[in-house]
Formats: sequence, structure tokens, C-alpha cells
Amino acid sequence: MVIDMSWQDAARMRDIPVRVRIPVSAGPWPVVLHSHGWGGSRDGGDAWGSAWSTAGFLVVHLQHAGSDMQVLREGRFALSAAVGAEQLAARVADVRFALDEIARRQRRADAFWALAGLDAVGLSGHSFGARTAQAMAGEKFPVPTQFADARLKAFIALSPSSSQRLPVSEQFAAVNKPFLAVTGSLDGDPMGGFSSGEPRARVYQGLPAGQRALLWLDGADHMTFSGNAERRINGPGPLPRQPLAQQ
Repeated sequence: MVIDMSWQDAARMRDIPVRVRIPVSAGPWPVVLHSHGWGGSRDGGDAWGSAWSTAGFLVVHLQHAGSDMQVLREGRFALSAAVGAEQLAARVADVRFALDEIARRQRRADAFWALAGLDAVGLSGHSFGARTAQAMAGEKFPVPTQFADARLKAFIALSPSSSQRLPVSEQFAAVNKPFLAVTGSLDGDPMGGFSSGEPRARVYQGLPAGQRALLWLDGADHMTFSGNAERRINGPGPLPRQPLAQQ
């Protein structure tokens, strides 16, 4: 079952649209939160959310105002602002609010939320959503800040990225929970900074040995990892290998 709803963070006067996928299996269910990329929506990660729900996870797709599809509709293409520190902090706050909101609904025994397994919550994200996951996993930034949240137990970064201002070994040294980095041979920078997934794979290289994994898919480009049936960003027509890669 798929349910769309909107949650309101009264403290920030901010609406957070969500899409909830409820598994058919008996609970309690482990939980996955998913964060879309820049210009996306709660539609993001459709293929991943469907698969996770089928596997018995309660999936919550979050939509982040300020870096969602509305910035495209309004013609605001200032990418540096839409993916900057302020929007990253807003996304982190959205994830924290979602964790709080699920807990509140669970305490009220509100419908299916009573079966949410809040002792087993993971965070997934694509592109800017991957940066959100990285931050909440314990990524270190050039300026002092603290985005990690102990309630999150595992992370998936689809099209991750690393800072040029810190060595990756320093940037990700504090990540101490299971972390999966996912990229591919055509997973370049949409703004033209690089053309392959090699720079993205450096995130994996910077993670402490042990609970880390890298999935590399030949022929997969940046939009493959959005989890949606979208067209390629570096040429006309659909991405030929996208359905195969998303399986």
C-alpha cells in the first residue's frame, strides 16, 4: 500500500510531503527513509522504495522544500544556493523531524505506525540526498557542525560525492555504521565537473574498513540512481541500460 501525506514541522513552519510504502508482511518492520536529489520530490527513489517495501521494509520518501522540484518550476537555477549548506541543514532537520514524527505516531498507536521498528532505521539518498545521508552518517565538514543522528543505523548513498577541501580519509573517518556507496561508469556531475563515477567512488575509499561496501554498475549514469524511469542527462533518448541497472 502506498499513501501520500504531508507532515508539518510547526517549529520551523515547514511542510514535508511524504510518500509511505507499507509492506504486506507482518510487522514489526524495519524502516527506510529516502531523500531525493536536487529538483526531485517524494516520487524520487520509486524503484528502490517499491523493492524495499516488497522485502518487508516500511519506506518513507521525504520531499525537501528549497531543493525540490519547486525550484525548477519557479525558474530558480541557482544551484550553489539550492545545494548549499543552508539547504543541507534543512534536509537534515527534515530527516530528524521525520524520525520524531514516526515515534509520535507510534506512541499513539496510530494505524500501521505502531509496527514501525524504530530500532532498525536506515537512511538512503540520491545525489544531494546522498550528501544528506553522508552528513547524517558522520561526515566531517571544513567548518564545525554536527549532523550525525544516533537513531539511524545504516546508510545508502546513491551517487555520493566527496569534498575537495578535505582528504576523504579525514572526511569520512567518523562513519562507524554500515554504509553502501552506489555509483557507475557514467555517473558524472550534472553540472559538468566530471564525466564518470570515479570521483564518487572516492567516498567508499574514505570510509573506515569494515562495515562499508561499494556497488559499481557499468553503463549506469547519474539519473539511473534516482530510482525513477527518467531520461538520461547527457544525451537524447532514454538510458538504454537503465532498466537493467535498476533491477
